[in-house]
Amino acid sequence: AGARNRQHPYRLLNRGVTHMYRETFESSLQMTADVFEALGFDRDEARFAVDRFRDHDEQMLLSTQKYAQDEPKLIELAKQARAELESLFEKDAAERKSA
Repeated sequence: AGARNRQHPYRLLNRGVTHMYRETFESSLQMTADVFEALGFDRDEARFAVDRFRDHDEQMLLSTQKYAQDEPKLIELAKQARAELESLFEKDAAERKSA
């Protein structure tokens, strides 16, 4: 099924849909990878960062499904997830520098 925005996947998941395409998500990730490459990241680094984000976001989507109707809780969880993702990217950057 196609999901149009951030809330639509929650409705689909609640209806038992387990396989969906988030319409603007993949194109946004592709554009991000292209921008990273234009900024000087090599192709593998750009793809790794985008894949890391995709995996993290998909995990967050599933783990926050039960709070889909609780906007304050979703905001709180989004802030926590952003901090976790930032930490992951900082760790990845540190590992690349030491390699």
